[in-house]
Amino acid sequence: MLTRRAWLQRLVGTIGAVSVGDLVASCPTTPRIGYGPFYPGNAIPKLVDLTNGGKAVGDIIYVTGQVTDADCTPLAGATVEIWQCDNKGRYKHERTSQTDLDPGFHYFAQAVTNQDGRYSFKTLMPVRYGPTGFARAPHIHYLVRKPGYREVATEMHFAGTDYTTVQASDGVLNSVAAEARPTLLAPLLQKAEAAEQITDYDGRTPCRLFNLTLAKTVG
Repeated sequence: MLTRRAWLQRLVGTIGAVSVGDLVASCPTTPRIGYGPFYPGNAIPKLVDLTNGGKAVGDIIYVTGQVTDADCTPLAGATVEIWQCDNKGRYKHERTSQTDLDPGFHYFAQAVTNQDGRYSFKTLMPVRYGPTGFARAPHIHYLVRKPGYREVATEMHFAGTDYTTVQASDGVLNSVAAEARPTLLAPLLQKAEAAEQITDYDGRTPCRLFNLTLAKTVG
């Protein structure tokens, strides 16, 4: 089961959507969002540093979290894949132009959760892209799988007032039910908390917390 600290971190991730009195002993299933047009066509490499040792161009961040079932039990051995744009809003994909991509950025990666159901990545802060009024808010795509559970394709968005305006006009994010949307907003972790969860954390790079919950398959 989740520790009290992990549960409180999950609560922080809901950005005040519920009161303490509303808490129940369960974890809500992560809302699904489509794979998007830029899901990698080739196998995703097993690596956790998308910045190639800090060579990628842009603001570096960590993302970390825990994968659980609906009872808040950590799921070890779950596959967590992420893919995202670079600091200029470009994706690497066979259907898009491969020119002017960042050679120092991996664009997608795969991790496997440890015995506590935890994962982490070192990556770039994604940027908003798209025309005014139809812009996508900064986000990171996720696909999480584990035998015996329904896979979840979703997006991690960023908690904070800096992102409120563009999130309000992001049609993809707003296709998620309003009551579930806050679970997709990843808060900043205190550096001491990040150090507890990431083995090689450098003690200064911003870190976002994004927990995910999978539902068991039926039958």
